[in-house]
Amino acid sequence: MQERGLIVKLKNKTCIVLTPQGEYREVPLPGNGPVRAGQEIRLEKKEFRPYLNLKHFVAAALLLVFVLAWQLYPGRVPAAAAYLTIDINPSMELAVSAGRKVVSASALNGDGEKILSKVAVRGRMVDEAVEAIVARAVAENYLAKGSDNVILATLTVAENAEPVADLVSICEAIKKPLDSGGVDAEVIIEPVRPELRQEAASSGLSTGRYLLLQKSGKKGVPVSIGEISTKSLGELEKEKKFSIADLLAESGAETERENSAIKGEGREKAGGKGIYMRRSKANDNQDDNWKGEEKAFAPGKVRQTGKDEAGRSPEPAGGIKRREEEKKDDPVNRDKKGKAKDEDRLE
Repeated sequence: MQERGLIVKLKNKTCIVLTPQGEYREVPLPGNGPVRAGQEIRLEKKEFRPYLNLKHFVAAALLLVFVLAWQLYPGRVPAAAAYLTIDINPSMELAVSAGRKVVSASALNGDGEKILSKVAVRGRMVDEAVEAIVARAVAENYLAKGSDNVILATLTVAENAEPVADLVSICEAIKKPLDSGGVDAEVIIEPVRPELRQEAASSGLSTGRYLLLQKSGKKGVPVSIGEISTKSLGELEKEKKFSIADLLAESGAETERENSAIKGEGREKAGGKGIYMRRSKANDNQDDNWKGEEKAFAPGKVRQTGKDEAGRSPEPAGGIKRREEEKKDDPVNRDKKGKAKDEDRLE
């Protein structure tokens, strides 16, 4: 049975009707001619239109997703707990989360942009990212056989914060691609204070290059900011005739005092101790060992670069032995020994 209603009020395109059940309802005006108040009209049966409800549901769901995504976004991209800069000639900085993952990477010069454009590091563990960057630098000949290669890395951790990466593991990550490519390189890894990183950013230099500028000035080595910002570290060493590892290792005691607020546990604490290493060319055939220990040397001790206080590289044991054998076989030495024996017999 079709429902009917009595018109009680007319509107522009609708009217208010009273149903036999005493319900007031607003319905569209009938399309079969003019109507007036008090007229009884047939009411169209209510149609269930799910698409209207679906639209509202979808809109509400999208709004909920947007709100949740906005609230959870900071958690999805963790804040940086540490910053690792790598200087070769390409210079770049990695922001590292407390979970040891790279959350962002920034190129600090044009060569750094070239490296990062070919290496995806975001989301990777910091050790893997470092290894990939150095491997690409070797592939692009920024680090090459027979060159004066230097890699300077700095690790900045917030004061009183746990270290997110130990220096030894970073050093091992650097060494892997160097060993694979047969590349000889000096490697320096230095923990630094957050204040120094901020000063470096203000000066337009990477943290490592700014640290080198500071230390060279204190040691009386004439290096300009223009030179330190444009030249590779190997070029600086060659032109200025100094070793970056030696220069920074000599500042070990000072570095330890400056970084005393940085605490941490693990294989290498992020404060006071750096790594200064050079693979000695004289020992390339002697088990291919890296010279040095993972600590900052006080003045007067042998540097980790494999040199003594006079700047001489230690000779392999095999070389010394060969020289002694050569002396024995030398005719002049044999004559001297023979004369000495004859004189003893005459006496």
